[in-house]
Amino acid sequence: MIRNLIMLMLFLLLGSKTCLCQRGPLANYHEGIFFEVSGTSIGYSLSYERVFVNRPDVTLASRIGGGLTSKDVYIPIGMEAFFLSGNHHIILAPTATIHVATNRRWDFFEQSDTFLNLILGMGYRYQSRGSRAFFQVLFAPAAIFDPTPSQFTEAPPELIGRWGLGLGFKL
Repeated sequence: MIRNLIMLMLFLLLGSKTCLCQRGPLANYHEGIFFEVSGTSIGYSLSYERVFVNRPDVTLASRIGGGLTSKDVYIPIGMEAFFLSGNHHIILAPTATIHVATNRRWDFFEQSDTFLNLILGMGYRYQSRGSRAFFQVLFAPAAIFDPTPSQFTEAPPELIGRWGLGLGFKL
């Protein structure tokens, strides 16, 4: 299931036609990178986003990212929907974050556990029409699953909520 989700997101990121993400002087910037703390990334992540639908009422983008600590790896893969036009946007960001927790640095295959976090980020993004930089804040409720080869989760999912901040730049 996780492999199929990753393949779908890679298809959307790499195979989508380019389009405009904002009207005006920044109309040609349809890709971006951003740094996120907490939110849909659990710890932190550096992510790439690509706009694939741009309409006056909604903009849709896909994202993939990664974060690394001495004992954890985070891979957020998701979609983003931006509502409203101008500088201020409401964000809806369904995301699946793969979290690999290890007991020692770089020991991913022997003593690690993989978790799947299904997250529905909801928040606000500010991007001035005259600037390539943007800022976003999200509330991200999540269901955390512990999948095994034989079943979707070892125990009932843990439900949590967290806040996240992001800073980015349009390419």
